[in-house]
Amino acid sequence: SSSLEGRLSDLVELDPDFIPDIIPDKLNADMFGRQAGAQPYTDQDGSGTSTPHSANYAVSPRELSLRLHEIIQSRLEESIKELETALQNSQRKVQFMESECINSWRRELSNSKVGSSSIQGSPIA
Repeated sequence: SSSLEGRLSDLVELDPDFIPDIIPDKLNADMFGRQAGAQPYTDQDGSGTSTPHSANYAVSPRELSLRLHEIIQSRLEESIKELETALQNSQRKVQFMESECINSWRRELSNSKVGSSSIQGSPIA
């Protein structure tokens, strides 16, 4: 589990704003493209970027990070579209309710004018 946490912290170091929506206990080495017998990451080049000890990785950490960002961006774009659609639907509903309210006021006003004119024209007055 500590090596998994180390790999996750490597990803977070690449992007400090990264917020995973995954459960660490559900992850395994295969999800990171790591083959059996591969060595953990080390800072071989001194740049602060983690590099694998061995060339046994199917996907480089950088490629994995880029793909992860693409997936996150795609999900965010989908969420934005859903929220925009919900906003448009809410705005239409408000406009409909406003028009219904205005029509109701007009009917009440029209009825009150008709009622007051019939009272004024009554033979009792």
